[in-house]
Amino acid sequence: MSSMFCNQCQEALNNYACEKSGVCGREPVLSNLMDILVSVCKGVSYLAQKVEKDRYEKKKADVFLLDSLFSTITNVNFDEDEIFKKIENGIILMEDLRKYLKVEWSSKLPPECLIEFHRDKSKMISEHNTLKSRIENEDIKSLKDIILYGLKGMAAYAYHSYILGKYDYELMGFMHSVMSSLLTENDLNNLLSLVMKTGEYGVRVMQMLDSANTERFGHPVPTDVYTGTKKGP
Repeated sequence: MSSMFCNQCQEALNNYACEKSGVCGREPVLSNLMDILVSVCKGVSYLAQKVEKDRYEKKKADVFLLDSLFSTITNVNFDEDEIFKKIENGIILMEDLRKYLKVEWSSKLPPECLIEFHRDKSKMISEHNTLKSRIENEDIKSLKDIILYGLKGMAAYAYHSYILGKYDYELMGFMHSVMSSLLTENDLNNLLSLVMKTGEYGVRVMQMLDSANTERFGHPVPTDVYTGTKKGP
Protein backbone atom coordinates (compact mmCIF):
# COMPACT_ATOMS: atom_id res chain seq x y z
CA MET A 1 0.00 0.00 0.00
CA SER A 2 3.07 2.25 0.14
CA SER A 3 3.53 2.51 -3.65
CA MET A 4 2.69 5.82 -5.26
CA PHE A 5 2.64 7.30 -8.72
CA CYS A 6 1.20 10.80 -8.71
CA ASN A 7 1.68 12.94 -11.83
CA GLN A 8 -1.40 15.11 -11.56
CA CYS A 9 0.23 18.54 -11.33
CA GLN A 10 3.22 20.74 -12.21
CA GLU A 11 4.70 20.13 -8.77
CA ALA A 12 5.45 16.48 -9.63
CA LEU A 13 8.99 15.45 -8.74
CA ASN A 14 11.43 16.09 -11.61
CA ASN A 15 8.44 17.02 -13.79
CA TYR A 16 7.68 13.31 -13.94
CA ALA A 17 5.82 11.93 -10.92
CA CYS A 18 5.98 11.68 -7.14
CA GLU A 19 6.72 8.04 -6.33
CA LYS A 20 7.39 7.97 -2.57
CA SER A 21 5.59 11.01 -1.21
CA GLY A 22 4.17 14.09 -2.83
CA VAL A 23 6.12 17.33 -3.19
CA CYS A 24 2.82 18.89 -2.06
CA GLY A 25 2.90 16.81 1.14
CA ARG A 26 0.53 14.09 -0.03
CA GLU A 27 1.25 10.60 1.30
CA PRO A 28 0.94 7.38 -0.75
CA VAL A 29 -2.33 6.17 0.82
CA LEU A 30 -4.03 9.51 0.21
CA SER A 31 -2.73 9.64 -3.37
CA ASN A 32 -4.07 6.16 -4.09
CA LEU A 33 -7.43 6.96 -2.53
CA MET A 34 -7.71 10.05 -4.72
CA ASP A 35 -7.04 7.87 -7.78
CA ILE A 36 -9.92 5.65 -6.67
CA LEU A 37 -12.17 8.66 -6.17
CA VAL A 38 -11.45 9.85 -9.72
CA SER A 39 -12.35 6.38 -11.04
CA VAL A 40 -15.59 6.46 -9.03
CA CYS A 41 -16.34 9.87 -10.57
CA LYS A 42 -15.96 8.34 -14.03
CA GLY A 43 -18.36 5.55 -13.09
CA VAL A 44 -20.90 8.00 -11.67
CA SER A 45 -20.71 10.12 -14.84
CA TYR A 46 -21.13 7.11 -17.12
CA LEU A 47 -24.41 6.30 -15.37
CA ALA A 48 -25.54 9.90 -14.75
CA GLN A 49 -25.38 10.85 -18.42
CA LYS A 50 -28.09 8.24 -19.02
CA VAL A 51 -30.47 10.09 -16.68
CA GLU A 52 -32.29 12.18 -19.26
CA LYS A 53 -35.17 14.08 -17.64
CA ASP A 54 -35.09 13.57 -13.88
CA ARG A 55 -33.17 16.63 -12.74
CA TYR A 56 -33.36 15.65 -9.07
CA GLU A 57 -31.57 12.34 -9.63
CA LYS A 58 -29.12 13.97 -12.01
CA LYS A 59 -28.31 16.82 -9.65
CA LYS A 60 -27.15 14.43 -6.91
CA ALA A 61 -24.58 13.09 -9.37
CA ASP A 62 -23.70 16.63 -10.49
CA VAL A 63 -22.89 17.87 -6.99
CA PHE A 64 -20.94 14.70 -6.19
CA LEU A 65 -18.81 15.11 -9.32
CA LEU A 66 -18.03 18.78 -8.63
CA ASP A 67 -17.18 18.26 -4.96
CA SER A 68 -15.11 15.13 -5.56
CA LEU A 69 -13.06 16.38 -8.52
CA PHE A 70 -12.41 19.65 -6.70
CA SER A 71 -11.18 17.66 -3.68
CA THR A 72 -8.49 15.92 -5.74
CA ILE A 73 -6.80 19.14 -6.90
CA THR A 74 -3.36 19.71 -5.39
CA ASN A 75 -3.40 21.25 -1.90
CA VAL A 76 -7.20 21.28 -1.59
CA ASN A 77 -7.85 18.31 0.70
CA PHE A 78 -5.36 16.26 2.73
CA ASP A 79 -7.99 14.50 4.88
CA GLU A 80 -7.58 10.80 4.11
CA ASP A 81 -10.76 9.79 5.95
CA GLU A 82 -12.84 12.41 4.16
CA ILE A 83 -11.63 11.23 0.75
CA PHE A 84 -12.40 7.65 1.80
CA LYS A 85 -15.92 8.74 2.78
CA LYS A 86 -16.42 10.39 -0.61
CA ILE A 87 -15.45 7.10 -2.26
CA GLU A 88 -18.07 5.29 -0.19
CA ASN A 89 -20.71 7.90 -1.04
CA GLY A 90 -19.86 7.66 -4.75
CA ILE A 91 -20.19 3.88 -4.76
CA ILE A 92 -23.57 4.16 -2.99
CA LEU A 93 -24.60 6.75 -5.59
CA MET A 94 -23.64 4.38 -8.41
CA GLU A 95 -25.78 1.66 -6.82
CA ASP A 96 -28.71 4.09 -6.67
CA LEU A 97 -28.20 5.14 -10.29
CA ARG A 98 -28.06 1.54 -11.47
CA LYS A 99 -31.36 0.85 -9.68
CA TYR A 100 -32.94 4.03 -11.06
CA LEU A 101 -31.82 3.16 -14.60
CA LYS A 102 -32.69 -0.52 -14.08
CA VAL A 103 -29.16 -1.42 -15.14
CA GLU A 104 -28.02 -4.80 -13.86
CA TRP A 105 -24.62 -5.45 -12.33
CA SER A 106 -23.02 -6.60 -15.56
CA SER A 107 -19.69 -7.11 -17.24
CA LYS A 108 -21.08 -4.92 -20.04
CA LEU A 109 -20.61 -1.91 -17.79
CA PRO A 110 -17.15 -0.31 -17.49
CA PRO A 111 -15.28 -1.65 -14.43
CA GLU A 112 -15.39 1.85 -12.90
CA CYS A 113 -19.18 1.47 -12.58
CA LEU A 114 -18.74 -1.71 -10.56
CA ILE A 115 -16.13 -0.71 -7.98
CA GLU A 116 -16.88 -2.36 -4.65
CA PHE A 117 -16.42 -0.65 -1.30
CA HIS A 118 -14.25 -2.22 1.40
CA ARG A 119 -13.72 -0.84 4.88
CA ASP A 120 -10.12 -2.01 4.49
CA LYS A 121 -8.31 0.76 2.59
CA SER A 122 -5.50 -1.64 1.64
CA LYS A 123 -7.97 -3.92 -0.12
CA MET A 124 -9.59 -0.99 -1.93
CA ILE A 125 -6.19 0.21 -3.14
CA SER A 126 -5.03 -3.26 -4.15
CA GLU A 127 -8.14 -3.90 -6.25
CA HIS A 128 -7.93 -0.48 -7.86
CA ASN A 129 -4.27 -0.95 -8.78
CA THR A 130 -5.42 -3.94 -10.82
CA LEU A 131 -8.00 -1.71 -12.49
CA LYS A 132 -5.36 0.93 -13.26
CA SER A 133 -3.04 -1.62 -14.84
CA ARG A 134 -4.93 -1.57 -18.15
CA ILE A 135 -2.40 -0.37 -20.72
CA GLU A 136 -3.23 2.52 -23.03
CA ASN A 137 -1.39 4.17 -25.89
CA GLU A 138 0.73 7.00 -24.45
CA ASP A 139 -0.77 9.61 -26.77
CA ILE A 140 -4.28 8.57 -25.80
CA LYS A 141 -3.40 8.62 -22.13
CA SER A 142 -1.85 12.07 -22.44
CA LEU A 143 -4.98 13.52 -24.07
CA LYS A 144 -7.19 11.92 -21.44
CA ASP A 145 -5.01 13.38 -18.68
CA ILE A 146 -5.26 16.86 -20.23
CA ILE A 147 -9.04 16.53 -20.35
CA LEU A 148 -9.20 15.30 -16.75
CA TYR A 149 -7.08 18.19 -15.46
CA GLY A 150 -9.30 20.62 -17.34
CA LEU A 151 -12.39 19.07 -15.78
CA LYS A 152 -10.85 19.35 -12.32
CA GLY A 153 -10.34 23.07 -12.81
CA MET A 154 -13.87 23.44 -14.12
CA ALA A 155 -15.18 21.55 -11.09
CA ALA A 156 -13.48 24.01 -8.73
CA TYR A 157 -15.13 27.01 -10.42
CA ALA A 158 -18.50 25.31 -10.89
CA TYR A 159 -18.60 24.12 -7.27
CA HIS A 160 -17.93 27.64 -6.00
CA SER A 161 -20.63 28.92 -8.35
CA TYR A 162 -23.04 26.30 -7.01
CA ILE A 163 -22.35 27.42 -3.44
CA LEU A 164 -23.17 30.98 -4.55
CA GLY A 165 -26.42 29.87 -6.18
CA LYS A 166 -25.35 29.57 -9.83
CA TYR A 167 -25.93 26.28 -11.61
CA ASP A 168 -25.66 25.25 -15.27
CA TYR A 169 -27.37 21.99 -16.27
CA GLU A 170 -25.88 22.06 -19.77
CA LEU A 171 -22.38 22.46 -18.34
CA MET A 172 -22.93 19.51 -16.02
CA GLY A 173 -24.24 17.43 -18.91
CA PHE A 174 -21.03 18.19 -20.79
CA MET A 175 -18.85 17.29 -17.80
CA HIS A 176 -20.58 13.94 -17.31
CA SER A 177 -20.38 13.19 -21.01
CA VAL A 178 -16.65 13.92 -21.16
CA MET A 179 -15.89 12.02 -17.94
CA SER A 180 -17.71 9.07 -19.45
CA SER A 181 -15.70 9.45 -22.65
CA LEU A 182 -12.51 8.93 -20.63
CA LEU A 183 -13.76 5.35 -20.21
CA THR A 184 -14.98 4.69 -23.73
CA GLU A 185 -13.21 6.92 -26.25
CA ASN A 186 -9.87 5.83 -27.72
CA ASP A 187 -9.73 7.73 -31.01
CA LEU A 188 -6.98 10.36 -31.02
CA ASN A 189 -8.86 12.83 -33.19
CA ASN A 190 -12.02 12.58 -31.10
CA LEU A 191 -10.04 13.06 -27.89
CA LEU A 192 -8.23 16.07 -29.35
CA SER A 193 -11.63 17.54 -30.20
CA LEU A 194 -12.73 16.95 -26.59
CA VAL A 195 -9.61 18.77 -25.35
CA MET A 196 -10.62 21.83 -27.37
CA LYS A 197 -14.25 21.58 -26.27
CA THR A 198 -13.19 21.33 -22.64
CA GLY A 199 -11.28 24.58 -23.09
CA GLU A 200 -14.39 26.26 -24.49
CA TYR A 201 -16.49 25.15 -21.52
CA GLY A 202 -13.67 26.27 -19.23
CA VAL A 203 -14.27 29.84 -20.41
CA ARG A 204 -18.00 29.37 -19.84
CA VAL A 205 -17.56 28.22 -16.26
CA MET A 206 -15.24 31.17 -15.50
CA GLN A 207 -17.93 33.51 -16.77
CA MET A 208 -20.47 31.76 -14.55
CA LEU A 209 -18.28 32.17 -11.46
CA ASP A 210 -17.65 35.84 -12.27
CA SER A 211 -21.40 36.37 -12.55
CA ALA A 212 -22.03 34.50 -9.29
CA ASN A 213 -19.45 36.58 -7.44
CA THR A 214 -20.62 39.96 -8.74
CA GLU A 215 -24.28 39.17 -8.10
CA ARG A 216 -23.50 38.17 -4.53
CA PHE A 217 -20.76 40.68 -3.63
CA GLY A 218 -21.02 43.42 -6.25
CA HIS A 219 -18.47 44.57 -8.82
CA PRO A 220 -14.93 45.00 -7.47
CA VAL A 221 -13.79 48.61 -7.20
CA PRO A 222 -10.43 50.17 -6.27
CA THR A 223 -10.36 50.71 -2.51
CA ASP A 224 -7.90 52.52 -0.25
CA VAL A 225 -6.34 50.22 2.34
CA TYR A 226 -3.93 50.97 5.18
CA THR A 227 -0.45 49.67 4.42
CA GLY A 228 1.51 51.08 7.33
CA THR A 229 2.35 49.62 10.72
CA LYS A 230 0.46 49.91 13.98
CA LYS A 231 1.83 50.31 17.49
CA GLY A 232 1.60 47.27 19.68
CA PRO A 233 -0.47 47.17 22.89
